[in-house]
Amino acid sequence: MQGIEVRLFGRLHVRRADGSLVRNSEWSTSKTKDLLRLLALEAGTPVSRDKLVSRLWPDADEQHAGASLRTAACRLRRVLGPEHIGRLDHSLMLDNAWVDTQAFGEAAEAAERARRVGDHRMVVQMAREAETLYPGDLDVAESDGDWFETVHDWRDVFFQILLDGADSAASLAWMRDSLAFARKAHRLDPSSERAVRATMRAHSGLGETTKALRSYSAFKTLLNEQYGVDPSPQTQALLSECLEMTNLQTAVQSPTSAVESVSDALQRLQEAGGTGVLWLRGEPGSGRRAAVATACRGLSLSLQLAHRLDSDPEQTPAEGSALQGQVLLLHARVTTTPAEIRDIVDLARRRHAMVVIPVETLDHIGAAARPTPHPHESASMEVVEVGQLSDVDLERLIRVVLQAEPSPTLVQSVSANTNALAERVIGLLRRWLAEERLVWTAAGMQLSSPLTEATAVDAAPATTTGSLGAISIPA
Repeated sequence: MQGIEVRLFGRLHVRRADGSLVRNSEWSTSKTKDLLRLLALEAGTPVSRDKLVSRLWPDADEQHAGASLRTAACRLRRVLGPEHIGRLDHSLMLDNAWVDTQAFGEAAEAAERARRVGDHRMVVQMAREAETLYPGDLDVAESDGDWFETVHDWRDVFFQILLDGADSAASLAWMRDSLAFARKAHRLDPSSERAVRATMRAHSGLGETTKALRSYSAFKTLLNEQYGVDPSPQTQALLSECLEMTNLQTAVQSPTSAVESVSDALQRLQEAGGTGVLWLRGEPGSGRRAAVATACRGLSLSLQLAHRLDSDPEQTPAEGSALQGQVLLLHARVTTTPAEIRDIVDLARRRHAMVVIPVETLDHIGAAARPTPHPHESASMEVVEVGQLSDVDLERLIRVVLQAEPSPTLVQSVSANTNALAERVIGLLRRWLAEERLVWTAAGMQLSSPLTEATAVDAAPATTTGSLGAISIPA
């Protein structure tokens, strides 16, 4: 015996065993369709007469309710075939039928089992199957009973499957799938923090940091306006992670002109034998170390840190290509006295390396650069000035940090409070993001309130070591 196909999700859709579709007019009344829905929800299992009557005709007396049930059941037998509506004692049963809600329930159970054992691929597979089975809620607009409270139960199950699918897809780094699941879950329940976090995480994983921040901002506004509360600590923690992703994306972004100047100087030192000293003159917070890291990556140079002139450097190799030379970045305060400069030159010779020294002044460099009695022992020297960002570089750096277009007013505020020094710009913007002081406007990103003197403190990183670790030399 061939079965029938019953689809309850969305609009009621029934296909007979011969392949023909049941027209809406064939049901005669909405109660006939509701009877089919109740039987289909428990297909293959007898449903008692009392349960059917209490759901469909709760206000009718026993005699009239029983007569209505017999009429609706007779209509179903004529529409579907008598073999599909069975009778057992005082119960009715839908027999030999495929029902989408049952298939959906099986997919939900399989997804939950897979989630418990960490089978992310299976969770995603079951979530995709659930999507195909669930085009929408059960259409019970014509129903006048209270049986359709089950609609919300199915929606809750679907919502949970979508969230589990989003999490598992993210664990597999399938961020597009994760985002699709998360968005659909968010549409089902815009006030769900878990759905918002899944959306933010997927956007962040795709490198769409701006969209992740916008999702958070919109959700925060929703909670404030409707409930007078802020997002939970978990959601705020994810915001911090997204901001950290912005920082990592900015890690090797340094003013273009400074990077080019450092690259040119290092290339000249390479051509001179690969031994020498590069003095980087600039104020603290000007992005000197970031410029070195970016230049070394571009030139495939090994970059190492030396905390003292007599210390063994910590190697931080450039990523993705073979090393073509050695650069020592001296991460220590240098007074540029003649004796100290001679020690630096000696370090470059001993290590046969290019030593990079960030300094603020170059008072004694001329004397140290004079040829020694043994020219073959001398070291080449280069000097690069790393100063304020140009207007173009400043706007570009702000755009990279925020992953959004800044307004002209914001650019002016950043410039005024950082002296247009790269690391200070990054530090200030990070602070404003963490304090949620930036908002989206038609003119671009803008401060939510005027900058006060208390907030406009020096935006340079708290320690040079922290700045170097976060900005200069990502692996």
